[in-house]
Amino acid sequence: MAFTIDNYIEKAKGIDFSKLAHGDFFTRKHPEVIKIIENIHEETNPENVATIHRILDKYFENLDKDIKANPEALKNGKDKPGNKETSKQKNSKTKKQENKETQKQKKPRQSRKKLKKHKYKAGQFLYAYVDGYVEKSEIESLSHTETGEPTYVYRTDKGTKKEVSETVLQGLIRQKLARIDKPLPEHTEKVDAEVSFLRRFVAMNGKTKTHEELLSLLKSLQTAIIERRVRKASSYSGQIEYMQDKLIAMVNDGGSITMNFSEDKLTELKAITTGLATMPAVLVIKRFLRIQGKTGVKEEAKKILEKIEAGKAGVNASKPLNTKLQIIKKALENYITGSTITPTISQSELNGLEGLNGINGFEKQNRKITVKSGKAMRSTDFEKKAFYPMGLSGKWQKLLGDMSEPFRLMIYGKGGSGKSTLAIDLAKYLADQMGKTVLFVANEEGFGATLQKKIKMLMAVHPDLFLVDKIPTDLSKYDVVFLDSADSLRLTPETATKLTLKFPNINLVTIHKVTKTGNFRGSAEWEHDCDTSVVVTGGVARAEKNRFGGSGEISMF
Repeated sequence: MAFTIDNYIEKAKGIDFSKLAHGDFFTRKHPEVIKIIENIHEETNPENVATIHRILDKYFENLDKDIKANPEALKNGKDKPGNKETSKQKNSKTKKQENKETQKQKKPRQSRKKLKKHKYKAGQFLYAYVDGYVEKSEIESLSHTETGEPTYVYRTDKGTKKEVSETVLQGLIRQKLARIDKPLPEHTEKVDAEVSFLRRFVAMNGKTKTHEELLSLLKSLQTAIIERRVRKASSYSGQIEYMQDKLIAMVNDGGSITMNFSEDKLTELKAITTGLATMPAVLVIKRFLRIQGKTGVKEEAKKILEKIEAGKAGVNASKPLNTKLQIIKKALENYITGSTITPTISQSELNGLEGLNGINGFEKQNRKITVKSGKAMRSTDFEKKAFYPMGLSGKWQKLLGDMSEPFRLMIYGKGGSGKSTLAIDLAKYLADQMGKTVLFVANEEGFGATLQKKIKMLMAVHPDLFLVDKIPTDLSKYDVVFLDSADSLRLTPETATKLTLKFPNINLVTIHKVTKTGNFRGSAEWEHDCDTSVVVTGGVARAEKNRFGGSGEISMF
């Protein structure tokens, strides 16, 4: 019967599968085949489409063989061999029926279905996203399906020969998953700040910008340079310098200005700004973060869910990214159906992505600074060294600012003021949301009911948060070490400094008692050696000294 994807659903209506030799198999597979045919247009991966076509062709071939061996399976009797009319049957026809058949026979035989014209030619290049990279292929030959639809036979950069129909190819192009003769941008989980600024700059070409708009962009760029988010050692430093000089000149001119690049400069900048694209999954996650925990955002939630369900968000995404998309999908479904008041997801599941560092992957980042104390290094090397902010968020960013590693933090206050509670809460946050391995040395309270009560109250339970009552000899496996308290452990500023020299990769948090006058006990060198000092009074924590910029107050209770 010559089954194809286009005619199977209609032709299958005339088959009694129970009369086939392999009727059980075809009866079971028939609904699955229909579902595959109805949804094949949603498949975006050309390799998967080709695999589906091969499987269906084999299925159709086996079905056709079984029908030829068992013609009684055809319900209407068409295509049955030897199914010719007897003379008795023919004579029993009315004159009217005979005339109709005569007229039917006189009609000219229908010609073969017209072949559609190909849109692309042999020799053109096809670029498509496949398994996390841009696959480059060359179209070798043109063909048609039995229904006349154009198809393309192409060879990939790995030497594999494949075929794709024009319908599928056009669908991929519309979804920006494929291009002809124009390379696709490589997907990355994070585009460098330099590239982001240059994109904004290129987008100004041919447009008139006000003095305020130019000044705003210039300030943003200079802030990023000061914060080392835009680096002088970057391979795009020349273009960034050009951008800064151009903006300064335009701002100094005052008034509105129309930006016009030379053709060579525009080509140079576009080569940088169009070569990379943020992964669709990352963009979707960023959209979700903007509405997380908010009410009245159902329309945006539906749009984000639609992107995830359509499969566009997962293109070229790694397994960790796809896992995050499924977690977000569930949170959106719960919110849209009314199961939750807001679209909410736990911070531990997002692994600290709300931090100031932005979305930069989900695996634990190695942000250790390898500069060694006492070892001289060239100023040129130090200038190139990247010091990354940790990306604290919420109340911790307000209190501690944009902390970067390694850091020294001291917390002090009177007994019962809440300093240990603040420390445990921070330890939980660093383990749960920042992905740190944390050791809390509870020497003052020890392993007892008081410590357990605080742990339960703060829900400070996490597999990466460890408790001990004395300082262990090896601290190398921990990212952050809390010492509660420096007084009970009889620590001095010198012994604390020795710890950081012996274990240069740890971040150290020390807790201190205060005297009757309100000052912390011990040498003033404690505060001199730390990056940030926090005083806790009556359950309120306030940063007094802070090299990272935090200056707010937060309440502990």
